[in-house]
Amino acid sequence: MGRILPMSESTNAMLERAIEVAVVSHAGQTDKNGEAYILHPLRVMQAVRAYGGSVEQQAAAVLHDVIEDCDVPDDFLVARFSSQVCDLVDALTKVEEEDCEEFLRRVARMPGAVLIKEADINDNYGRLHLVQDTAVRSALKLKYEGALAYLEHLSPAVGRRGFFRITVTKGEALVLCTVDEIQVLRVEGFANSAFTIACRISRRKLGASSR
Repeated sequence: MGRILPMSESTNAMLERAIEVAVVSHAGQTDKNGEAYILHPLRVMQAVRAYGGSVEQQAAAVLHDVIEDCDVPDDFLVARFSSQVCDLVDALTKVEEEDCEEFLRRVARMPGAVLIKEADINDNYGRLHLVQDTAVRSALKLKYEGALAYLEHLSPAVGRRGFFRITVTKGEALVLCTVDEIQVLRVEGFANSAFTIACRISRRKLGASSR
C-alpha cells in the first residue's frame, strides 16, 4: 500500500470540485440496496487514496460513474478538470457496444485506470452480502469475480495491494486473505488467478473455524 502524501491547496481544490460534481450528479440515486449511490464513488475514492493513488486518480475515482450513470457530458468535465482526470473517467466509462472484456482491455490500456477499476469492483464485491435477491447476488458475484480475474490477467498488479475480500456463498461470510497466503498457494501449484486462490483460502479458513 502506497504512502498517502499531503495535498497542496490547488490539488485539494480540484478534489473538492470533483466530489462536488459527483454529489450533485448522483443526487437522488440509490444503489441496489437502497443506499445513497454517492457513497459508492466516495468509498472508491478513499480506496484509491489508501492504495497510494494520485490526486488525479482520486478525482477520477469519485467521478467514474457520472458520464455512464448521470449523462454528464464529456465537455462539462473537460471544462473543469485536467486532461488526465478526463482521460481516466473516459476510460472507466463503458460504452453501449462494448462487452465486458473489451471494456476491461480499454481500462488496462489507460495508465492509472486499473487501480480505480479494481477499487470499484472490490467495493461492489464487498457489499454483495447486502443484496437480498439470491439470483441477483449470484449473478453479480460471478460478474465481479470474472472481472477481477480478467483484470489480473491484463495487469499483474491487481490482487497484490494487500487483501482480497471474499464472499463465500454459504453463510455469506467475509474472509480476508493476505498476499503472502496467495503466494504460498501459487508455489503449491494451484490456479494462477489470485482471486481463485483467495477463494480457496477463504474456504479453508471457514472450514477450520467451523470445527
